Formats: sequence, structure tokens, C-alpha cells
Amino acid sequence: MSSSSKRSGGRKKGVGAQGPSRRARLNQVRAAQLRKERERRLVITAAIVLAAALVIGGVVWLVVDSNRTKQGDDQFPVVEIRQDPADATAIRFAGAEGSDGSLPAEVPDGVRHVELYADFHCPACVNFEAGFGPILREAESKGTAVVDVWMMAFIDQGSVNAANAFGCAASQGFGRAYFDALFANSSRQWTQAQLIALPGEIDQSANEEFTTCVNEGQNLNWVTSITQAADQRGVSSTPTLFIDGEEVDRSAMTEEQLRAMLGL
Repeated sequence: MSSSSKRSGGRKKGVGAQGPSRRARLNQVRAAQLRKERERRLVITAAIVLAAALVIGGVVWLVVDSNRTKQGDDQFPVVEIRQDPADATAIRFAGAEGSDGSLPAEVPDGVRHVELYADFHCPACVNFEAGFGPILREAESKGTAVVDVWMMAFIDQGSVNAANAFGCAASQGFGRAYFDALFANSSRQWTQAQLIALPGEIDQSANEEFTTCVNEGQNLNWVTSITQAADQRGVSSTPTLFIDGEEVDRSAMTEEQLRAMLGL
């Protein structure tokens, strides 16, 4: 009986020794799994919150950007000059205070001749206009520069539509304000409907003549001729800037340098 009791007691001791050890290991594994699950959920939640913030921020930016319509700095008003687009010919911006409103056929002595090749949907052109556009406008207003803009259209269909509509606006006598508004709202697709509605945002009238011009693409040949003229001059990218016939290295140009070039 004593021997039997010892054998039975030995078996119970062995089982007791192994049981708690296995349970402890299982508890450790379960705890580790729970920690990983909590970490995974935290990562997923953080990613969702970040994505939502980015989406909301992007939507807000697009709404703000698409609703801002730049009409230029009132400190430097420009004279709007009606002009009909002619093949391989730029649209000219000029006029100081007291101007009689006529378009100078020749650049006056002592006045800088600025030529800008750009595309309304070109991101680099949008950045250029944001940084240097106000300086060109000031030079126009003060009479220190005459600016010729050559609107190319190779980014997308919106570029083509916008360039055509810009020509329509120029022929109606509000080309400069329309030019500013096109660049200020560059995130828009520039459908014909958007382009026809744009004059109302800059206190201009989209009359029947303007609407027909936009819808029928009456300046598309002019847009094509600008691209051909640019090719002949060796212009292969936008924006490209010339001052008095010399191409300017815009990559190294500062706002202060441009102001000095234009006598401001």
C-alpha cells in the first residue's frame, strides 16, 4: 500500500509540474497575440484618420483654389486693349496710367519688351504666374514694359480650350483680366461651359459673340499657329521668358532680379 501510494503520488506530482507550465506558455502566447491585434488596430485607425485628413484637406484646397478668381492687384491697374488674335501673333498687354487705350504697334524706346510662352494648364507656368505675374503686371501699369503672351496648348484639351477662349476674351476687350482668372483657377478642367461662365466672375459680360467664339473654337487655328511659331523660335517648353529678345534663365531668376530687369 505504501508503494502504491508513492507511485500514485509520483504521477500526480508529474502532472502538476507540467500543467501550470503549459498554461503559462499559452497565456503568454495569447497575451502576445492580443498585443499585436491592438497594435494592428491602432495602425489601421491611424492610417484611416490620416487618409481622411488628407482627403478632406485636398477637397478643401480644391474648393478654395477653384473658387478664387484673381483679377490682379488693384494697386496696379492695367488698360484693357481690344485686339483680335492673328496667326502667329501674340496677345499684347500694355498700358500705363493716362494711356489713351491704343495698342502700341512698336515697343517704345526705353520700355522693356517681355515675351512669355506659357500654357494655362502647365504647373510650372502656374507657379511662374503666381510668383512673377504681379511683377509683369506692375511693369505694364507703370509703363516700363510691354508684355506679349504666346499661349501654347500641349498639356491637355483644357489647355486648348482655355487658349481659344483667351483669344475670344482678347477680341472682346477683357483679355488681361481673363488671362489672370485662367491662371488663378488652373485646377479647373476648362470645359467650354466653365470658360463661358468665367467672365461673370471677373465682372465682364459673356455676350453672344464671346459664347459663340468659345463654343465654335474660332481661335483654334490661331492656337496652332502659336505652337508653330514657338517651334520656329526654338521654344520647346513652358514657361519660356524673353526680355528684349534674349531668353532669360528663369530657373535662377529671383523676383528682385526680374524687378531690376524691368526697371521697377
